[in-house]
Amino acid sequence: MDWDWTAKLRELVERGEELVIATLLEVRGHAPREAGAKMLVTPGECFGTIGGGNVEKTALERARNLLRQGSAKPETFTLRLNPKEGEWGVQCCGGEVLLLLEPVLMRGQQVAIFGIGHVGLALAKVLSDLPFELLLVDSRPEMLSEARLKVLSKSSILKPLGRCLREARTREPPLGKRLCGEAASARERTLARYRRSPLHR
Repeated sequence: MDWDWTAKLRELVERGEELVIATLLEVRGHAPREAGAKMLVTPGECFGTIGGGNVEKTALERARNLLRQGSAKPETFTLRLNPKEGEWGVQCCGGEVLLLLEPVLMRGQQVAIFGIGHVGLALAKVLSDLPFELLLVDSRPEMLSEARLKVLSKSSILKPLGRCLREARTREPPLGKRLCGEAASARERTLARYRRSPLHR
């Protein structure tokens, strides 16, 4: 079955879905699908097929286990298709397949905007339609009020932060993904204080 898996992948990513791409890397002997077949696995759905039966069910279980663990590390494994092996039923094709599972996780894709005045809010409005986790940093509580932020897309993940960056202590937004709506020097002072604080340890 030929299908446009890249279009479905784009759709899922735009929705902010975490998923695993399952690919038949290599087929030795007879198997239900040829090398290159792909399946997209989310916590509650799957799209495409890599052959059904034990192969597909094993890939589904292992892919969802990766999602539960929050693992971003790809893994490979080999399955034999014979009547004697198969946790989820047997497949009698007689071949062997090598599978690749590649997690696509939305977490960690952060953009921090320092200063949510009129410029910062306009920038946040544009970015809220994209699959990012937005960190909105401003020491003025009124800039982060619910009424003011209601113009942002409901599909985005928003974390309004005041003076304290406690919620970002586990990972500072990567270099190149820090944006400043306003007041670059204020941003750098805030980051410097955060790095020196116990929260950063």
